[in-house]
Amino acid sequence: MNESSVILLDEMALPNQDIDWFATQTDITMLTAFGSMERTEAQWHNLLESVDLKVQGIFTYTYSHRLSIIAATL
Repeated sequence: MNESSVILLDEMALPNQDIDWFATQTDITMLTAFGSMERTEAQWHNLLESVDLKVQGIFTYTYSHRLSIIAATL
């Protein structure tokens, strides 16, 4: 990866508050079925910053599911 590279992640990016019930239901399903969770926008920022990447933007394309493209750079 170089300075002009952009990583695009196609993931759920839950808002930090006032989450739609459908997205919350998906998060609970992830917890009970797989012992995992969906991440909030703040958690995505923290995760990517922990590996020296910077979030350039989170572009949500399905609001009820909070499906989003997360763009990150060095």
